[in-house]
Amino acid sequence: MEGFFSDKNNAENIQCRIIWEKRSKYIITKFISLFLVKPNRPENVTFFWKEDTVTVSCNKPERAVKCLRLELQYKSKFDKQWQSRTSKCCSVGEQGFDPRKCYSFRVRLKRLVPYCNVVNYSSDWEAETFWMNGTLLDSCNDDIKSPSNTLIVLSCLLAVLLMMLILLILLCKWQRLQKSVMPSIPDPKYIFDDLFSDHNGNFQVNIAILTGQIFTFLNPMTISKSSNNDSVQNETFYI
Repeated sequence: MEGFFSDKNNAENIQCRIIWEKRSKYIITKFISLFLVKPNRPENVTFFWKEDTVTVSCNKPERAVKCLRLELQYKSKFDKQWQSRTSKCCSVGEQGFDPRKCYSFRVRLKRLVPYCNVVNYSSDWEAETFWMNGTLLDSCNDDIKSPSNTLIVLSCLLAVLLMMLILLILLCKWQRLQKSVMPSIPDPKYIFDDLFSDHNGNFQVNIAILTGQIFTFLNPMTISKSSNNDSVQNETFYI
């Protein structure tokens, strides 16, 4: 009988040891999975914009949700360092974003220290995204280049138009001043237009023609005077 009870006790001890080992292994595995394993990156990250406020959320992990925090980091093109905001898993919000600036965003999951972990284990950063006034962009380089290029082109066009307008105004004023101070002098070539057009600039031929015209004009006057004198003489003789 004593041998029977001793064998039974040994079997129970072995069974208890096996159960304890299984439980210990489960506890250790659970401890490692909860505290010592690096969290996965946040999944299905979404951005919700309302005016200057953004709310970022992700899917809840399968384990240890209470021990995880969702960290959001952002910066604009003009910022040198990241701004950080941390909240309970799995949603975080921030406000005060300038609608004229482009911002870079990234999120990750991190463990709550020291309550859930002695070491600050955090997941890898989710892919960086770029937003401007609620619009998703490919990068923050394009949002400033295009407006600046457009502004430069418009500024150049306005400057050219303004210069042309100023030059036209100055030209009109100069012409008015020139007419008032220096009266226009007739061009001498129009006086001798016949000389240049009909006689190819031959001055002697033109003078001869003008002399003939003058003689022809004066000759009838001479004849009329002589005839008048003769009539006067005849009347005198008759008296």
